[in-house]
Amino acid sequence: MAAYGSYDFRDPSLEDYINFEHSLDVIQRKGGTKQDLKIIQLSCTMPAGATMIAADAGRTNEFDGTGTPIIVYAISSDNTQDKAAGTGALEVTVFGTDENDLYIEEAFTLNGTTQVAGTNKFKRLIAAMLTSCGSGGVGVGNVTITNTGQTETYLTIPAGQAGTAQAGKLYIPEGYKGIILSRIVNLVQTADAASVLLTEGANIWIRKYADGGTVTEDELHQYSITNLEIERIHAHWGILDGGDDSYFDIFQQSIDTDNVANVFHYDMHYLVWKEA
Repeated sequence: MAAYGSYDFRDPSLEDYINFEHSLDVIQRKGGTKQDLKIIQLSCTMPAGATMIAADAGRTNEFDGTGTPIIVYAISSDNTQDKAAGTGALEVTVFGTDENDLYIEEAFTLNGTTQVAGTNKFKRLIAAMLTSCGSGGVGVGNVTITNTGQTETYLTIPAGQAGTAQAGKLYIPEGYKGIILSRIVNLVQTADAASVLLTEGANIWIRKYADGGTVTEDELHQYSITNLEIERIHAHWGILDGGDDSYFDIFQQSIDTDNVANVFHYDMHYLVWKEA
């Protein structure tokens, strides 16, 4: 099963205050004045493999423009429907951090297999979503965010899907602070009732990468999720200070390493802000 997902970058909504009222209230009342308070939601569904790997798909290389911020390019593998007047993907929006250490979204009007250049210089890329499609509602080809020579795949929206898949790789740029508000994960049950096995599941790790830090707590925050469970864990991982290499990441591994077909769904809610 292919991995797929979506992202949302927003001001805290009424729904967010319903779910996270206490956390939002405390963060806004304690310490300095909070600015640019944003919710970042990363959702994805993907199988857990036999080895511990990031819950992240569609990249051959992690984009790093921290030394020299650069523009990126968008392209589709389909040259008939993923462009103007087509039934497939017409526009893709890329989410990341820019040369000024701000979160930005940039929209690319697709032109099939002809790559389209952006105008914003990125330091980091986080996710991408289709934001306009023809009558088909999804892309016909794979939509890729790449470099000028198309030698790297920084983000991929698979054919037939609407967004990139990642639970982590949430970068916190310089001047921001970030926290995980909640993590919700469940195993997606097979349609074959005879295959319900309570021994199936995954081990899941939360990693914090601090800019300039020498220690990563990759063996401290680990959890197991088994069949027929929904795990809801609220914030207790601490506040991460921003920097070029500050980010949260999620890793997973199948408990039964002979079974690499177990599919897990993640809903991650992050909160980021600046302090005056």
